[in-house]
Amino acid sequence: MSSEEFISDCLSFANKRLNEFENLNKGNLAGADRKVREQLFREFFFHLVSAIDFLVQFINSKRNLCFRKKDVKVLDVKSKLKKLNPADPIIPILDIIYPKIDDNNLPPDPYSELGCHTRIIIYRNFITHRSHNPICFRTITNTVHLYFYPNNINFLLDPNDKGSNVSDKTAIDEMHSFYQLLKDKCEKAIILI
Repeated sequence: MSSEEFISDCLSFANKRLNEFENLNKGNLAGADRKVREQLFREFFFHLVSAIDFLVQFINSKRNLCFRKKDVKVLDVKSKLKKLNPADPIIPILDIIYPKIDDNNLPPDPYSELGCHTRIIIYRNFITHRSHNPICFRTITNTVHLYFYPNNINFLLDPNDKGSNVSDKTAIDEMHSFYQLLKDKCEKAIILI
């Protein structure tokens, strides 16, 4: 199998998990089995970031960067490309799909293309290394009951910040955007390579 096929497969797997997540429990995500919801969510982000990893493998191979497969890392590939040709059109794509994550995790606009790609990495890292999924269920309370909006779950914009705002967009809408943004960037990179 070629690296291009691996990239395509990862994106296909992410899309499949997204569709399963969206239709889980007939769209009533708040009432869905927590473990199944968690699994689909984790797998969605795992496959998105895996597509980035395979893209970097593909770049390493096609640009003859000479990293051993087990040593290929996004930051190393970006650094080597910058040394070889600072004007390489692949560099801006890698810069946006794998942004540097620092203490000020989010760019000023978390909904921008850079903000979305940053959040893809943050969410994948968060669910892999720190905790459960960074989603909020919108609720209404009165004196007796807690009501869920079952189809309206939202991301914490920065799950690493306990004071983070909740996204104005639904998690499902954002996951569709994340998928499409990354798919478009991978396709563009493959053409440029």
